[in-house]
Amino acid sequence: CANYEYFISQNLGSLSNTMTREIYIAAGSFKFYGAIIVSSFFALLYVAIPLILRPDVVIAMMIVTVPVFFFTRIINHKSKVLSLTTTNLMSKFTGNILQLLHNVKYLKSTETYPTVFNSIKSLCRNIAVNSNRTSLWVNIGGYGIMPFAILFSALIIYYQVIVLNVKILDAITVLGLLYMASTRLL
Repeated sequence: CANYEYFISQNLGSLSNTMTREIYIAAGSFKFYGAIIVSSFFALLYVAIPLILRPDVVIAMMIVTVPVFFFTRIINHKSKVLSLTTTNLMSKFTGNILQLLHNVKYLKSTETYPTVFNSIKSLCRNIAVNSNRTSLWVNIGGYGIMPFAILFSALIIYYQVIVLNVKILDAITVLGLLYMASTRLL
């Protein structure tokens, strides 16, 4: 049983914001898991149809996807590490700025403000370098795989149309469905 007097003695705005935020987080979790379930269903549907029509193409796509998956995980891990480093540097930067603003008279009187300024400059350089590296790795993860995917798709269509004498519309349909499955899974 909740102690009503305790709650009314607290800052109600803060309590209200906390409760609203927690409800929002819980609702967001349900939305996230609902999206996973729906995406998984559609991915299975998009894989099942090509598997019936062209099982050899689906198997080839799965074989190629395994190394790409591990390559993508390495890129994502690198991006995550760099992003966390940048966040930590930003936290230190903010802390230094706040200390500088709160203690500016003391720093001027003791003539130690150049040290603080140099520390802030160093943090700024590190933040810039890490932000650029993070952006590079995020873009490699997002766009770096695209040329290989296009090349592989072209090879799959070429193989089906030229070697197996499949109609081009059928080859593109199977590839389109597999593309839809990959967008649902990733």
